Amino acid sequence: MTDSNVENTNATQDTILKDTTVLVVEDNVSNFVLIARLLGYMGVHCE
Repeated sequence: MTDSNVENTNATQDTILKDTTVLVVEDNVSNFVLIARLLGYMGVHCE
């Protein structure tokens, strides 16, 4: 891949992650917080 292709791919992935919302259904609050934090580091909004 050329540099411009890599930059376009990274920009597309960043846009997809920013526009993604994930619904996490978890009965254990500490597990929910952990999953939400991990997804947040990846740039995914979690509800």
